[in-house]
Parts: sequence; structure tokens; C-alpha cells
Amino acid sequence: MPRFVRTLAACWLISGVTAPAVAGQELPAPPQDFSVVRVEGQAVTLEWAHAVPEAPPDAYVVEGGFAPGETWATATLGGTATSATFVLANGVYFARLRAVHDGVPTAASEEIEVVVGTLRRPSAPEAVAALAIGSDVTVTWRNTYQGGAPQDVLLEVTGALRDAIAVPASGEVRFSGVPSGAYGVTLRARNTAGASEASPPVTVVVDGGTVEVVQTPGQSPDAPRLPVRFEDYSAARLAEFAARERLVEVVQGASSDFEAILLLKDWVAAQWPDSVPDPYPPWDAITILDWIREGRTGGFCAQYAQVFLQALAAIGIPARYVEVGQTDNPYAHFTTEVWSNHFNKWVLVDAHYNLHFERDGIPQSVLEVHDAFVRGQHEALDVVLGAVREGHPDPRDYPHRTAGLYYYVRYLLKADHVSAPNEPPADRYEDTVEWVDEHTVPWESSTVPSEYPHERLTRYETDDRALVEWSPNQVWITPERTGPLTFTLSLQHTVLQPARAEYRVIDDEGTAGPWQPQASGQITWTIGPRDRRLEVRGVNVRGIAGPVSAVAIVP
Repeated sequence: MPRFVRTLAACWLISGVTAPAVAGQELPAPPQDFSVVRVEGQAVTLEWAHAVPEAPPDAYVVEGGFAPGETWATATLGGTATSATFVLANGVYFARLRAVHDGVPTAASEEIEVVVGTLRRPSAPEAVAALAIGSDVTVTWRNTYQGGAPQDVLLEVTGALRDAIAVPASGEVRFSGVPSGAYGVTLRARNTAGASEASPPVTVVVDGGTVEVVQTPGQSPDAPRLPVRFEDYSAARLAEFAARERLVEVVQGASSDFEAILLLKDWVAAQWPDSVPDPYPPWDAITILDWIREGRTGGFCAQYAQVFLQALAAIGIPARYVEVGQTDNPYAHFTTEVWSNHFNKWVLVDAHYNLHFERDGIPQSVLEVHDAFVRGQHEALDVVLGAVREGHPDPRDYPHRTAGLYYYVRYLLKADHVSAPNEPPADRYEDTVEWVDEHTVPWESSTVPSEYPHERLTRYETDDRALVEWSPNQVWITPERTGPLTFTLSLQHTVLQPARAEYRVIDDEGTAGPWQPQASGQITWTIGPRDRRLEVRGVNVRGIAGPVSAVAIVP
């Protein structure tokens, strides 16, 4: 490693000459957080952060001299570096850092003072933080080197107890069995030349706080569910469909999964006008589109639903088919219910009429539309029309703006026609589940005049709302304390076709760290002094992230 001495030939490595900045050219931002993080004998370690983490520069240049603003020598480092260690002779130095982009250096970082082997009082510790879990307290800080290197740190305590404790200059110290109360903490770095000024005080409250679940799904992980057989997101036929129709471009720019759902609905609605499917095409989106585009057939509600559901599956969004009916026609319409991670609920999204329903700004499920209709509350529903209207029925031409179609509701258990094409495409009696409640007269018992025979339509029925509203893509966290500041978080999930879990930590200022992948069913969280919350979500094989669950430090 280069040695910084007064003769230029023996200074830090001389960098190559960089191109001068062009007049008026806007330079990239200089490096951030340039600081001395360690001095051990003659070895000095510097650290910094990229100005733009996603776009590191081509190189970094460290400049150093013996007076502020002076440059006796430079050292060039790779653009991915965020630290460097130099062996320097005893003395006081001043250093700056520049990034280099396309041969052009940025402005310099803030200048720092480096003291090596010179007896001076230390500078005060920075970034002091304290955290209490139960009766255990951890204090952390960052040593600074604007003065001499610290030999130890004096931790001064006020409040419920008063004390001054000498601790190693390690940057972290832990205490157990601390009595309850509020404490003020300041630190002074010390060496044989004296003690630094006190760091700004921080307060820590010892009140038995622990980590608890603060955000979790509304059902248990083993809750029963409708046994719907969803499409395999990895099916080759779906990949072919997505590539041919450029579905990724259709949803590009969507700010949420629900916005992507509506974009796909509009795209499906634009593919053909409402017409009669004669002959009836197979339940395959590619074939349906080919036949309609070739003029071999048409398509009505079922074909819109099939193409829509398979388009959703191709990008990793689960959906299921729902057959609904009015009081004189129990199978009047066929539509799609989609799971929205954004709203954390099932949502009725109809590509045939190109609409969805909302109530007080919240998209409604099939069952919620049914409830509103049978309870005489359908006027409270807002019909939100899609952008594509030409060739589609106008819901205003229907009683109750199509809400009347949802008197009868039955859920198809088969939604995997691409993945399992050799099964019967639809078996109403054996492979659907009818919703029943006190507001709905079973079709076989109905006395409403109809051209359709009054007979039992399904073998299976349910009045269990939890069964119908079962939530996919959820994650449950069970925390267990395994150390003074360490918790093991065990995970359970209902993610359809999962790829991984991922987590991030939120600090005491509400700033979220990056999402970190987690392949196993457990996360070990060793809590830092500024950590306050940890969030977890599941991610499926198509990269779609589910709703967040969270644990946090609570009193």
C-alpha cells in the first residue's frame, strides 16, 4: 500500500490525467459520506457511498495533502470500490474524493482530516443510538478520526440511574438486566491526550419492549379454501401467449397490480366485438384469438373471461371463473374474479362488459356485488367502465347496471385449461361450488317463471364466506426471541407458485432498507439500534410480490 510522505515520488499512487470538464457541462454528484472509519497504527481505512447506488462511476480518485485544499498526491481506485486502506506516515493529512465518469471527475466530496500517530485528543463519536429490548440495552456509535485515535469510550448515563462507564472503542456495547426507566446516553472518546467533547445525547426507554406482529393476514395460514385449480404460471403455452401478444408491454408502466389488471382487461376488450361463438372454440386464449381473427367464430362473455384469465396467469396474477345468474336465468353470465395484492382482496373484473364495481372507492368482489343486489343496496355500487366501449354491451341497458346478474353465484374449480387441457373444460354439476344464503332461493326451488328447467345445478354448495374469501399470496410471521437482540422469525405462506420470500427493515425515521431475498422459512433478525420494524412479503415465480406482513418493536 502506498505511503504518504512529503516527497512527491513516495506519495499516494499518482492517478492518470483525467479529462477536464467541459464548460457548462452538468457534472454528476460527488461521492457521499466520505469518512475515516478506522485508524490502526499506520493503517487508515476510508469509506464512502456511491452518489447513485445503481450507477457507480468508472473510477474514484482520492486526493491528499498536508493542508486544507492542498493536493500533494492522488490514488485511483476502481469504480465499484466503497472503501480503501492506506498505510501512512505519522502526521496530519487532508483528503477529498472524486468520482470519474467517462474521464470527467466530479466535484470533490467534503474534505476530511486524517490524524496518524500524532498525540491529539480524539474527536467525538457520531451516529450514537441506543435500543432496549426487554431489559437488554445496546448502544452503538461510529468512532471519528478528526483528532487522535480513541483508546476507549466513556459512556455517561443520566436519568433513572447516573453512571460513567469506560467501554472499548468497538462501536457497540450491550448491557443486560437494566432497570426500567428512561435514560440519557452520551459518549466521549478518550486517549492519553484527553477526552473528546460529548456526543449529542440520545434517550433510551427500558420498558420491557419486545418484537410483536403488527401486520398480518386476517385469516389463519391453515384456513380452508375453495379448491380452485389455478393455471401454472410457468406453462409454455402461457409464455407463448404472452410473447406473441406482447403482454408485458400492455401492462408496462402500471403503478400497481390492480392497474395492470385493468390494463389487461381493456386490452382483452379491444380484441373483438361481442359476438356469438359458433363454433364454440377451445378454452385456450391463443386458439380463441386465432379463430376470431380468422373469422371462424365469435366470442361472448366466456371467451372474454378465458382470454383475460390466461393473460393474467401469464404475468403471474391469480384469477378464477365465476358463473352468475339472475332470478329467471341461473347461468346468465360468465366472468372473472381476480386477486389483487394491492387491495388484498378478490375483485370482480369483467372484460365482456368492460367494467368493475366499486363501493366507497374499493373494488368489489363477486360476493360483495351479490350481497348489494340481494339486500337492495345496489345503488351504492359505482360502475367503473373501461376505456374500450365499442362493440361491448352498455351496462346502462341492463337492470341495475348488470348488478342483477349476480343473484346466483357459482365458482368453477377448474381454472387451469392451459395447464391441464385434457380434462372436461366445464362440469357445472361436479366441478363448481354454488353460493347459498338466506337471501337467495335455490334455483331448483324457485317459482320464478323461466325458459330454463328448475333443477339442481351443482352437487356442492357453501355458505362459508371465509372459504370463498380465502386469501392467496399471504405471509404469516411467528417471532421467537433467541438472543438479547436477536429474533427468529418463522414464516408460513399461501403464495401460489412461490419463488421466495423477501424482507426489509424500517428504521426509526421510517426509512426502508432494500428488499432482501430469503429462500428459507426463517429469518434471523439481529436488531440494530435504529431498527424499528421488519416487513416480509412473498414473491411468486413471475416476480409478483404479495401483500406485506410485519413485526415491530412495541412497548
